[in-house]
Amino acid sequence: MTKTLEDLCSLIDQFFPFSIQEDWDNSGLQIGNLKERLKNLAVCLDVNTGVIEFAYKKGANLIISHHPLLFNSVKKIDFSSSYGKILKELIVKKISVISLHTNLDKCLRTCFSLVNDLWIKKCRPIVQKDLTNKYKLAVFVPSGYVEEVKDAVFSVINRYSLNYTDVSFSSKGVGTFTPSKEANPFKGNYGARELVNEERIEFLVDLEKLSEVINAVYKVHPYEEPAFDVYPLKNESLSSAFGFGLFGDVEIKGLSLKEVENILKEKLNIKTLRKVGSSVKEVKSIAICPGSGASLLEDVAKIAPSIYITGDLKYHDAQKAEELNLTVYDVGHFSMENLLMRDFSIYLQGIFNKNNYDSNIYFFDRSKDFFINC
Repeated sequence: MTKTLEDLCSLIDQFFPFSIQEDWDNSGLQIGNLKERLKNLAVCLDVNTGVIEFAYKKGANLIISHHPLLFNSVKKIDFSSSYGKILKELIVKKISVISLHTNLDKCLRTCFSLVNDLWIKKCRPIVQKDLTNKYKLAVFVPSGYVEEVKDAVFSVINRYSLNYTDVSFSSKGVGTFTPSKEANPFKGNYGARELVNEERIEFLVDLEKLSEVINAVYKVHPYEEPAFDVYPLKNESLSSAFGFGLFGDVEIKGLSLKEVENILKEKLNIKTLRKVGSSVKEVKSIAICPGSGASLLEDVAKIAPSIYITGDLKYHDAQKAEELNLTVYDVGHFSMENLLMRDFSIYLQGIFNKNNYDSNIYFFDRSKDFFINC
């Protein structure tokens, strides 16, 4: 099915809303035309000439990066500079760029494989920034039409959910109504109170999809005037919270620091780790922030995990971590964010499969850390 870059942005926005990015960030379209038809796409951490050549050879007309290509103000474009060469190559090869930066950072639970590798359960953000606009829709349906209404709602909301589909709750009761002369009731007679066996079916719906779901209900509901309630949800639930980093309890017993270190080295493809703080006998809870997580040290201290895994710690950050009695692993800026983008590409492929996208997604696996262990 033919899709545009604009269609793709709208789809991504359902899972990683661009509206939740930080004010200083520049996630979204960097260069290109959203009205253009999407062919194939490449996913990477940073945009460089190697990524552009890779995308071009794969027949991709879009690159999705984590770090925005355009971040600081651009006052001139010199094609002889490294930055100018990148922009020129994108224009010449007709490749667009979309970046997912802090909006992806605030949705780590959605697709970060390290959560499962370290047996972390019931993840929630270290610092909660935003809540999604979630609503509960309760529809009252007469017996015999319940499954038809469920199928109509699921046909909409299942397109935007990968881990769990067909989610609802039902309870039975008795509805009453008295038709007027002008009414055209599904059952019952003018002036006589009608009692109907009904089910109350509850669904969780995003604000952006609420109108589409209600329209779907109207199309299949047998009543002339379907009865339904809509409730805004303000609870800070595990499934509705966006925020930086994540933390949770470890699902298995007796996880040691040595085991964690071996997992990190294997999954992140690194040979060494930097560690701050005293050792713990058993890892019972873990906090994670890919990239640079020094700014969250005080927030991490409030939740007191067994260990905190992040990157880019400076000397005084390490000093602060020790003063806060934290055990912190610094794995560098590159390793976890590169893994995150690989995981994102896999997650996006799943979304494509459920939404009839026939474009291929290629992860650029030749990115490298600029730092070398000597």
